[in-house]
Amino acid sequence: MAQKESFSKLKCWLIGLVAALLFLPVVLNGWPQMFKNWGVCSRVSSHLKNSDAAFAEGDYGLAMAEANRARQLEPQNAAAQNRVSRARIFLLGWNPEGLANMDIGELKADIAIVEKAFAADKATVTAFKGMLAYAQAARDEADKHFNAALALDGNNGLAHFGLAVALLNQREIDQNLVEHLKVALEARPNQADLHVFMGNTMQTLGDLKAAEEAYAKATAIRANTVWLTKLARVQMMQNEAEKAVLSAQKALMADENNQAAWLILGQSFLAGKKHQEAIGALQHALSMQENQDVLFNLGLAYNSAQLYSEALPVFNRMVQAGNRDPVVMSELAIALEGTNNVPEAVKIYTALVQMTHPQPESPQGMALAQIVERAKNRLAALQGGGQ
Repeated sequence: MAQKESFSKLKCWLIGLVAALLFLPVVLNGWPQMFKNWGVCSRVSSHLKNSDAAFAEGDYGLAMAEANRARQLEPQNAAAQNRVSRARIFLLGWNPEGLANMDIGELKADIAIVEKAFAADKATVTAFKGMLAYAQAARDEADKHFNAALALDGNNGLAHFGLAVALLNQREIDQNLVEHLKVALEARPNQADLHVFMGNTMQTLGDLKAAEEAYAKATAIRANTVWLTKLARVQMMQNEAEKAVLSAQKALMADENNQAAWLILGQSFLAGKKHQEAIGALQHALSMQENQDVLFNLGLAYNSAQLYSEALPVFNRMVQAGNRDPVVMSELAIALEGTNNVPEAVKIYTALVQMTHPQPESPQGMALAQIVERAKNRLAALQGGGQ
């Protein structure tokens, strides 16, 4: 009996061994594919995790890129497609200039996917519908979507951003626009161009300090040469010459061919009474392209440095080009005086004292009054034999 059981076990073992040997090639051939599939799944999972992390940080471009990588590895992966659609909606919503190059049908498909897969994002998806409608010039429809989004979430940043853009395009630049932008910035504090939007708005409203703060935040995020030039300009407008010099220099570090930055740099040096530095910056600006602003400031710098023989041809060039603005004529008269062309200077001063402005209380009227007063003083001094 024992021998029979032993033989039976041996027989089973032999049969198993033979079967294993027969199927071994199949098993061995299958392992590489199993390992490959496991590797793909692992990489897909990693990309989706990275996508979610980037989305949570508000980096929608990276979120979409990571989700796309997952979809390339596994084209039928619904989670990857869902995340691509969500990231694209958020990215284009906050950067609506990109909508012009997008396929509307594809975007509507994205909307349907996100509405189904991410119920928590309904307010933002609704606001995106508004941005899409606005891009198609359907303004009434856009406003309905924005207001519907705010009914779902009163602090929805994209809806407030959309309403701010609408107000800007309607030239309704007021405190209402500012309030919408504030909420949008709470949602996207690291979006540099939103701070520029705020800076432009505040500058238009005449709040230069708020504009400076907004441009400073934008340029701290990204050292954009145009934004740095805007920052330097509002600093100059507030008589912050030293700060304006630094901002203009940073703008030129970002782009040495930025003529506007060279102009602001020259003006800033001039305001700080650094005449030679101002002349150098303005000569560089002029070498790039001649325009009336650069010519005037260069002539002004020459006059301020008492380099009247250099100033005279600059102002003559402006007048020959047809620019007979009172401030240009006043500086031309100063240059003529400085080069002992007194009779010609007297002619200009005589013409200036006869000028009036229809709105004397306006900024332009008050500026003209100062020019007229200075012309009267110089005319009296020259005609009286004084200096």
